[in-house]
Amino acid sequence: MLRRMLLREGVRVGRRQRGTLMQRMGIEPLCPQSGTSVRNPQHKVYPYLLRKVDFCRANQVWALDTTYICMARGSCTSPPSSM
Repeated sequence: MLRRMLLREGVRVGRRQRGTLMQRMGIEPLCPQSGTSVRNPQHKVYPYLLRKVDFCRANQVWALDTTYICMARGSCTSPPSSM
């Protein structure tokens, strides 16, 4: 974003100079920083139960991926229907 703003004003800067400018202005990118994969020692570690299982037929193992996607109004997960 900073690069586009500077280009609109006619200023061309390189990647390192842009990083220096961001540091001087106190701007940080909104992306995962280093250390995001460090596990919390207070969280329980569950064992991988399928490590020694030999998959030899279809539909032997199932998986479920529940993903919560935030949108402008609500989310992709629907509320439970009332009966």
